[in-house]
Amino acid sequence: MTIEGWNIHAFNAINSLAGKNPYLDAFMIFFAQYIIFIVPIIILYLWFARMGDKKILLLLFFTVLAAI
Repeated sequence: MTIEGWNIHAFNAINSLAGKNPYLDAFMIFFAQYIIFIVPIIILYLWFARMGDKKILLLLFFTVLAAI
């Protein structure tokens, strides 16, 4: 399976669940709205808690920044 095929499959699998479970719908809406705040907070926590390699965290930070 190509990356495009996997992407389409994942898209259809996620979107086929819409409207079937109100709790899952609320969970997905929450994360769609607030993940932009949650990810940087996690990165900052990992950075200041001295967990993990700083180079990897810096790469993760710039990757998230580029995705925004």
